Amino acid sequence: SEILSYIENEKKSVIMLNSIFVLFENSLFANGINNRYFLQGILKEYLSNKYSFTRDYLFKDKNMSSFYNEVINYICKFDYPITKKQINDAFPGITEIVLSFSVGDENIVNFFGEYLHGSKLNLNEEDINYLLNIIKGMLNDRKPHHGKELFEVISLKNSHLLNKVGIFHAYSLFSVVEYLFRNEFQFSRPYFALNDVNIGKPTEILSEWVKSQDIVDISDITGYAKEMRYQVYSILELMNSYNDSHLLINSTSIAKFEAIGIDEIIATDVEKVIFNELKGTCLISDLNCIGRLPKLNFLWTDWLIYSVLLKWGTKTEVSVTNKYFQYAQPVVAKKGDIDLSTIELGNIAKTENSEYKIDNLDDIDELIADIIDEELF
Repeated sequence: SEILSYIENEKKSVIMLNSIFVLFENSLFANGINNRYFLQGILKEYLSNKYSFTRDYLFKDKNMSSFYNEVINYICKFDYPITKKQINDAFPGITEIVLSFSVGDENIVNFFGEYLHGSKLNLNEEDINYLLNIIKGMLNDRKPHHGKELFEVISLKNSHLLNKVGIFHAYSLFSVVEYLFRNEFQFSRPYFALNDVNIGKPTEILSEWVKSQDIVDISDITGYAKEMRYQVYSILELMNSYNDSHLLINSTSIAKFEAIGIDEIIATDVEKVIFNELKGTCLISDLNCIGRLPKLNFLWTDWLIYSVLLKWGTKTEVSVTNKYFQYAQPVVAKKGDIDLSTIELGNIAKTENSEYKIDNLDDIDELIADIIDEELF
């Protein structure tokens, strides 16, 4: 009744089922409902006379759901994946939101930006059982697994099956197995798991992975985040969020306290040395005392000092010269004295002849994976 009240008071005509699940998550878990697909089944049982449902959405407007079904039936006519352009051409004036809802239907398989009705998959019973057994074998450890793992295993063991169906990306394979086995397992792109295993939120998964590593490249963290469709708005804020276990050791990596050889006692000594030199706000890289700091397992850098003072500093405070991490340099001052206007721009400007790596687009699939998605939201 609480969920029904929420739906009736919601002004939008289309509601994401995941939004309902997140909003009522605590109560749902208390009642044994641990994923949105379980929730969808219950809502359909009790509310299908009032609303229309898809895998991901609840439609309050029956007319919209009717047009939606026309698009689904159109896709079903084809024995091969079709593009959004073909659908647009068949339904002039179709809105992006209805189009996105349609290709996100539970019966539509997303072949990396092209769409095929699940009933047209070129798979026989033997193929389906093979996929099922591979997934069961992977999930025996009762942990979530990434879709890329499944793609790599099948590519090595049965590439013929992938070619038969026209699967050339991990993204496409994930869509296929989600369509086939959504009732047997739970899927939250790019992860799949047993139904009673908590896949977790992207931030939790990312944090758990980082904390399992002694040293981690920032590029690996942001790449992992992209795979999980987790938008990183500030690289520095994300790195700082791990400072209960990791600190920046330079502009490209973070490492565990133990790997660095740092603790609060050493940090207190470091701050004393730096505090005695401070006169106003200065770039950390300009400090004269860096050579006198205690020896660690890594060389002292401006970013390591920044992280140490951010984590344990009590008499100093740190900041950066630019909100964009790639252009930022860390600064330090006595607590309450930070004034970035006193930093000379000439000291922090990037040289015009800086070298940049040119991307040859060999990884084009990875580059656009976060653009081509099965849902508008």
